[in-house]
Amino acid sequence: MLFRSANHTDIGVGSALRGKVTQTPKGPRLVSISVISTSKVSPNFVFSALASIVTVAIALAVRMNFDVSPAVAWLVGVNTGAIFFMGLDKSLAKSASVRTPETVMYVMALLGGSPGVLLGIHVFRHKTRKAAFQFVLLLIFGAQAFLLRALEISLRG
Repeated sequence: MLFRSANHTDIGVGSALRGKVTQTPKGPRLVSISVISTSKVSPNFVFSALASIVTVAIALAVRMNFDVSPAVAWLVGVNTGAIFFMGLDKSLAKSASVRTPETVMYVMALLGGSPGVLLGIHVFRHKTRKAAFQFVLLLIFGAQAFLLRALEISLRG
């Protein structure tokens, strides 16, 4: 999320601020804020790059160590990566850190990782209250199942 400060500097996630904390009737408040440094790196970029590296690394490891097709190696990689990122996001949520953006999860699901994201929801009990998130994932999963059926692709071989 980006904010505009008084001197029109973009303040994003990772920016450093300095200020004085004063006590108000509603609790502590930061006043006299000044920007020490700004961050221009988006969490979408960071997590997308990390997701790409993890997914490709797993897919390559599967392809090199097992006698499987590139498509199967990719599906194993993207689904394993999706489960990993659901667990990572759950861990980040507990520590109140910068979170994995939902768009990263959606892209992984669109690239074949929808079973992994759905499994991660249940394994880590994460995003179980996010009906909109689950609805979009189920739409993606349903569209992929419909596409496989329309193309008459069977997972049995």
